[in-house]
Amino acid sequence: MARLIRDEPQVVSHIERISIIGGAIGFGDEPDTNFVVDPVAAWLVLQSGIPTILVPFDVTRTTHLSER
Repeated sequence: MARLIRDEPQVVSHIERISIIGGAIGFGDEPDTNFVVDPVAAWLVLQSGIPTILVPFDVTRTTHLSER
């Protein structure tokens, strides 16, 4: 997504929303690879102006959904 925004900036106005699982709020010392591997890309996407839903990865690690 970051590469698309960087290389084709006109696409930003055509993207309605981005949903991201990334970052962590108090989940010990375990890093979040979605942001740690390429923090510049994460920054670019978050600063793009595209409405973003950001769900910290520790929320996904502590939430359970049953099949039902």
